[in-house]
Amino acid sequence: AEAQPGGSDPVARLADMDAEGIDQAVLYPSIGLYFWALTDPGAATAVATAYNDWLSGYCAADPTRLFGAAMLPMQDPDQAVREFRRAVEELGFKAAFVRPNPCMGRSLSDHAYHPVWRVAEELGVPVGIHEGSSVIVPTLGADRPFNPLILHAVSHSFEEMLACAQLIALGTLERHPDLRIVFLESGGGWVPFWLERLDEQAETFGGFCPDMPLRPSEYFSRQCAVSFEVDEATLPALLPFIGDERVVWGSDYPHHDATFPGAVAALRRTMGPIGVDSQARILGANARRIYGLPSRWTGATAVAVDYFAAVTMRDADALHRLFAPDATLVAEGTRHQGTETIARFYREGAFHFDDLLPHPRSFRVEGN
Repeated sequence: AEAQPGGSDPVARLADMDAEGIDQAVLYPSIGLYFWALTDPGAATAVATAYNDWLSGYCAADPTRLFGAAMLPMQDPDQAVREFRRAVEELGFKAAFVRPNPCMGRSLSDHAYHPVWRVAEELGVPVGIHEGSSVIVPTLGADRPFNPLILHAVSHSFEEMLACAQLIALGTLERHPDLRIVFLESGGGWVPFWLERLDEQAETFGGFCPDMPLRPSEYFSRQCAVSFEVDEATLPALLPFIGDERVVWGSDYPHHDATFPGAVAALRRTMGPIGVDSQARILGANARRIYGLPSRWTGATAVAVDYFAAVTMRDADALHRLFAPDATLVAEGTRHQGTETIARFYREGAFHFDDLLPHPRSFRVEGN
């Protein structure tokens, strides 16, 4: 009775997104995270199939704004591959999710899961690693004196940290260089510390990890991203260590402890000290790139939205993709012909003037 209706009613969710100023959302579960505790592979497969079918129907309320992340029955890796492929190719999902905790005694770095990571590479779809505090799933710290606050604080970040270390140090990311990982619901402040710690440890103990020829931080930079919370005050301080292209954000909606209403307003306050180019990436450009999301808009509006985003981010490559090969740009009486010339005009000229940058606030279209 206390849950946000939008957790099960997509029309209510879309209304809440409109109120917040959110264009698009990639959807991860709440109660659905507990399927990880199932020990019957057949039951896990049935639950994953039913959940993904339900989520597909939920997203159908507006397929330009709502996008599914597939539940994978990792209890049976072969079925996980089958369901992963079905969810992407038939249901149109843009991601899959797993938990960082052991599943039936296997960690995410287990060799049994290599077929799952291969199909993720083949499909070009990222895998979100999403923790959920629970006493029915093996969780770090659960063997110590129980306290809900401590378990919740430890499980989300520490489980993600351990999964990150295992996927890197035990060779999963080396074997699957096109696998993209997004660490979710754990905050982002742990990443700079953890990568520095792993890099330092690799200097001394790297011989124990023959399947990790690169530094841990290099694998993260190549293949990973992390989701920050809307009010995570360490974001401006830690962003230089992570890179603004590695960060997305999560609203935590419809959880009882989510910032709602006011998630976007809180996020803007958190991002206040950082540049508008970084803000635009975190607000949505990174997520669209990582998940391969289409524009919410169509026609000229879609072009305008992408143009202003590219200019705000000072992203000449995005502009290069946006302009037609034979495009002409006239600026202060000078004609710039073709995508290469236009991109150079921005990269070497316009991007150096801060007053030309639009502020990344909500986009509004008047008339046509």
